Amino acid sequence: MDQYQLVRHDQTAYAVPVDGPPIVRPPCAKGGFGGTGSLRQLLNRAYVLRAGRSPSQGCLTDAIASMDALTLDAEEQPVCLQIAPDPADDQATWLDLGRSDGLSVLIEPGTWSVNTPPIGEGPLWRRTRLTGELPMSERDLGGWQAGLGLLRELSALAEPSWRMAVAWLLARLRPDMPRPVAYFNGERGIAKTTSVRQLLRVLDGIRAEVRNVPRSENDGAVAASAGWTLGLDNVHGIPRWLSDFLCHTVTGAYVAMREMYTDDDVSSWAYQRPVVLTGIGVGALQPDLAERLLPSTLEAIDPKVRRSEHDLWHRYRAAHGRILGGLLDLAAVWARLPDAADQLDQKSRRADWAELLWTLDAVTGWDTLNTYTGSQDAVTDDVIDADPVATGLTRWSATAGSTEWQATTG
Repeated sequence: MDQYQLVRHDQTAYAVPVDGPPIVRPPCAKGGFGGTGSLRQLLNRAYVLRAGRSPSQGCLTDAIASMDALTLDAEEQPVCLQIAPDPADDQATWLDLGRSDGLSVLIEPGTWSVNTPPIGEGPLWRRTRLTGELPMSERDLGGWQAGLGLLRELSALAEPSWRMAVAWLLARLRPDMPRPVAYFNGERGIAKTTSVRQLLRVLDGIRAEVRNVPRSENDGAVAASAGWTLGLDNVHGIPRWLSDFLCHTVTGAYVAMREMYTDDDVSSWAYQRPVVLTGIGVGALQPDLAERLLPSTLEAIDPKVRRSEHDLWHRYRAAHGRILGGLLDLAAVWARLPDAADQLDQKSRRADWAELLWTLDAVTGWDTLNTYTGSQDAVTDDVIDADPVATGLTRWSATAGSTEWQATTG
């Protein structure tokens, strides 16, 4: 008979198999099977397979209720979704491959390996319906250049946007790093959505998909907490609530909502997620979102080299393991990252991101830090151009004979 250990995380009870993969199971299914199946479903299945008949549902309910109560005395342990810090080494990070056997990638400074996190020593994984299985990562003899070169051949991104996309992929491997909001813009028919899907699926699996803009901040929070990366497609305008939500998502948010069927209790969860958007034009931007934006423009695709969807994704699936391995082979970035803080003379509010770019440039010979700085200047100009007051003041300061100005607010 399978044995399970009870754990608690963020006021939620879970069970993890003692001799199995480090994948947690909720005591009961809420709204379906979720990503892994509940403890009740697993116990029910095990009984049917061994006894050839269904167990007494009353006895099963009582057993689950007892386990749920015993969880009050269980050890509090972190339960993570797809990316997790190593409990013993703050320089190491784990990537969940989404497999039923729990195999994961341990990313250390300068190297990486595929292991099953030991129970009690490694992370515990939470799975949802949005958790996709990743292929086994493969080391290419040509190093990271060859592995990521396969993605470059399939992508419609041109330089320097391609290199910024690699930097954004690297940032997705850090569990708690404030990342910019990747934004892919351009005219119709240049493969914005397809390009974003390619980047999403490198780490989120082949099932990863871009979604419509949520109807409210609560809807967005639910979607963000259920998957590692939040991708929104065809964003035509960004109202104030959506701007605030996107900023909270990439820097970290805590949500509390009234729990269903109760009047005096709440369900709460914290999340911090990478975000990517596509759109032709998002209009005027709030300053907070503008300085978090990482814009990338795609170029028109030559009709002579345009691929069919079937051929594109067939090639992608065949190369996925090597693409993932190529990204992981940039582990040299994590080895040199501690040196970045002393090398940067000036730091923006996105200091973590700037340090990552400096390190990536040091490892690859690229110039992503200057590219990002230039893009930020362009975004700032766009914010000013979209604000009539700021535009008026800019024009006045350029033509006025005096630099002194007095006015009253109202």
